[in-house]
Amino acid sequence: MPLKLAGKFPPDMKDIEERIAQGLDTFEIYLRGSHLDQLEESAEILLEAKRKFKIDIISVHTPHEKDIDFYFEKTRELAEKVSIPIIIFHNKFVDVFDEEIVEKIKRIENVNIDINALVENGGIEIVHTLEDIESVMKRGCRSVLTSLIFG
Repeated sequence: MPLKLAGKFPPDMKDIEERIAQGLDTFEIYLRGSHLDQLEESAEILLEAKRKFKIDIISVHTPHEKDIDFYFEKTRELAEKVSIPIIIFHNKFVDVFDEEIVEKIKRIENVNIDINALVENGGIEIVHTLEDIESVMKRGCRSVLTSLIFG
């Protein structure tokens, strides 16, 4: 599988155009709560960008916010509207050792066969060693690594 470089941007046409000018055609979406407060507008911006620039949006990240129930559901809704296949949850805000949270992640993945739910591991949050990642995966969650170190 070839390595693909994906740009990361919010649902903002100016940011999208800047990344396209840099030569990117594959993207991740990062969200703030305000983007989901205006879900229809955010979805339309992303759909317009897909039509206009023929870009591929491979994932959407939930906001760095603590209102888990609201953002789980709203991010899933946006992913469905824009046909984004992967939702990434931030483990700083999602306790993957909490049974209720694990069930919500599984339920979102089962809502639409085309949406995959992944838990992002990173720096100093809950999941940061291979053993932690293995433990999360044994609980039924899948993990995505976000830190690559080249040396």
